[in-house]
Amino acid sequence: MPQEGGLEPREPIRAPLAWAGLLLLVLVGVPWYLPAGTIGPVLLGFPLWTLIAVLSSLALCGYLSWMLLSRWETPEQHADSPQEPPQEPPRGTRRETNEDTSGHGGAV
Repeated sequence: MPQEGGLEPREPIRAPLAWAGLLLLVLVGVPWYLPAGTIGPVLLGFPLWTLIAVLSSLALCGYLSWMLLSRWETPEQHADSPQEPPQEPPRGTRRETNEDTSGHGGAV
């Protein structure tokens, strides 16, 4: 369903490469490619398959976090996003605020 302006919000579910990355991480994380009953080699006191599963789980979490934070745009974010980036004030100008900037947290 197109939004105003003709562009739809970005959703990783519609990107085939997102699915390919997920599939690859899941396939690597399940050590089906090791011989049955494999215990060795033992690294840091753990069988190799355990380290493979833990590291691929961490990689999967990182990949999903990256996808959610950088590649997903909700309809609310899409509607609120400005067409042009906001302009920064020129250097050397001071923004007037009523906040305490002394570093004392309001206590004197």
